[in-house]
Amino acid sequence: MGAVSVTNRRYSVLDNKRVVQADVTFSASYATGGDTVSPAALGLLNVTGVSRRSHQLLDPSVPIVQANLDGGVSVHLAGTAAAPLLKCYTADGVEQVNATNQATVVETLVFVGV
Repeated sequence: MGAVSVTNRRYSVLDNKRVVQADVTFSASYATGGDTVSPAALGLLNVTGVSRRSHQLLDPSVPIVQANLDGGVSVHLAGTAAAPLLKCYTADGVEQVNATNQATVVETLVFVGV
């Protein structure tokens, strides 16, 4: 099973939840069912949500360019809060094929957790 890499973390708080915006790169050998994402790599104990934002978390006046460019790629949270998975879908809503190279897929995502 592949694992995503996490870079450029930015932290915030929303109500009683921690929010982390990070650049996520999928693995070179995507696993059907999703690539793993380590909550520890995000600075979290668990992940309860993920979304794609149109603007920077800490400066809402700055747009995230790829949010407009990557309209054909869809990312969904799967697994459990303690062992989350990120599933990658094509423009047709079909999950990427097992063992495909998704290392060129880099998404700026926002994770919610504790």
